[in-house]
Amino acid sequence: MTASPESVQLAIAAALAASEKLAEDIIAIDVSEHVVITDVFLMCSAANDRQVAGVVDAIEEALLTLGAKTLRREGEQERESEAGREAAESGGVGHGRGRGRRCGA
Repeated sequence: MTASPESVQLAIAAALAASEKLAEDIIAIDVSEHVVITDVFLMCSAANDRQVAGVVDAIEEALLTLGAKTLRREGEQERESEAGREAAESGGVGHGRGRGRRCGA
């Protein structure tokens, strides 16, 4: 089983939104055969925490315009801690961010 066409469309939109916010190293992984809660995991990197936050916000906005709402969001309050991470899930695309230079969708 592979990612659904809708999930692929959402992943492309998320990748484009990340790129518009100058994210780098953007990669989408089809995890539909291994993970039940999402079809595609999108990862990228950004220069600093502020840029990571902008990338994640842009991804969520792009997915919302396509009708995919955030199903859950974790770790935003711990963002300032050394191990702070944020993850969100929107439709068939999972995305998250870690403190510093990694972000994903």
